[in-house]
Amino acid sequence: MSIARRNGKSFLIAVVLLAHLCGPLLRANWRAAVVSLTGKLASELREAVRQIAEASGLAAEIEVRASPVPGFILGQQGTRVDILAADRSSGHAIGIDLGVCDETGLLENGQLYNSLLSATGGRDGRVFSISIRGDSEIFERIRERRESPAVHWTEYCAEPDVDLEDDGRLPRPSKPPIRG
Repeated sequence: MSIARRNGKSFLIAVVLLAHLCGPLLRANWRAAVVSLTGKLASELREAVRQIAEASGLAAEIEVRASPVPGFILGQQGTRVDILAADRSSGHAIGIDLGVCDETGLLENGQLYNSLLSATGGRDGRVFSISIRGDSEIFERIRERRESPAVHWTEYCAEPDVDLEDDGRLPRPSKPPIRG
């Protein structure tokens, strides 16, 4: 899914994870891994999950741990989300039901993305790639496969030839002159 900056990608990821950790998509021993570009961004994703849980009255249903950095989240019935950073050495010898790749369009580490794909194989899992458009080769390969039944591609953006000066509003009718 490609969404422009500052449009809630982190909180969308948080809601999806909470739905699996303690919400309507809860399934015993469900496991996920979330990969972000840096340790700072990965920590922000962990905090987004905590904030949404608190705002939704679900804080008691999960346990958010910051150590080892960037952390992990435990949910109900043995559910778990590992938070990983692409700028660190991260092991992916785990089986996961969901791999979330934050900012795939900026990710340069193809090996890391392939590790996420591999980690979902043993559990018939899925990878959720969310990003700004970026120029990553990984994101472009996913876009090229958008017609495949194994890929769902959703991109929210302006057309390449759109006039950036046009705010989309219709011209306002001119007011008749006031005559005194």
